[in-house]
Amino acid sequence: MSSEIADPYHVLGISRTADAEELKRAYRRQSKVWHPDLHTTASDANRAEADRRFRLINAAYVAVGEILRTKAEVQTAASQGAVNEQSDARVEAIKSVVASAALRVIPNVPRHTYRRIVSMVEGILLDTIALENRAFSEGFDTAIREAMIFASLGNDSRDDVLRVLDAASDDLQWRGKGADPETWQKLLRPLEEALHPNSAKNRRATPKPAAHTSAGELLRKEPVLLAAQVTFGLLFLVLLIPMLPLASVPRVVLLFGSLAGLGYVTFWVPRA
Repeated sequence: MSSEIADPYHVLGISRTADAEELKRAYRRQSKVWHPDLHTTASDANRAEADRRFRLINAAYVAVGEILRTKAEVQTAASQGAVNEQSDARVEAIKSVVASAALRVIPNVPRHTYRRIVSMVEGILLDTIALENRAFSEGFDTAIREAMIFASLGNDSRDDVLRVLDAASDDLQWRGKGADPETWQKLLRPLEEALHPNSAKNRRATPKPAAHTSAGELLRKEPVLLAAQVTFGLLFLVLLIPMLPLASVPRVVLLFGSLAGLGYVTFWVPRA
């Protein structure tokens, strides 16, 4: 197929100066014409042609996205061919993984709903690797809602869509197909952050574990405060001696008082 998309811009009907938004609009426009689900009642030859064109459009979408991502035009036929072959491999990997994930996650949905969910999830994954963060520039919920409308899915299918999307994304990132897992993790990071915003936020916000504080770090450097720490500490230890002739109530009061004084001097008084 790579030879067929020697010029992916021509396949999508866009200029070489097209930005991400123009790319996305062109892909949606072409998909509405050539999506295989729109040709199910056509002749065998027409269905085969629709399938061929749709695969071509998907590969061109990924190829132009790759060019935009690197921000460099492909100048030679050899380098363009490498991009096309890479795009083919990623499109085929997505189709294979999504179909497998859907069979595993939603095996009992009606066949027509299954096909639409698979098609929608493929589109979201293609958007992610072609457009990166711009795929969700208007918000993840908006992107999902628009994709569901495009796939003619009702809102009752949203949970199934997200389950398949999550499963397919995990399969690509941890098993790798058409690219190594590390590359998929990089390509799909915008989707992961959109799918699991709280997890991503927690990973960024979680502080590193504090280093263990030694006893030497708790001792005050100021002579007066260090003397107070020693005094309160010794008083507490002396009060623990059972043979000390002191009534229980005063002993308890002095014990808590010495602990409070030690804590105040150690942690409350500002350090220089």
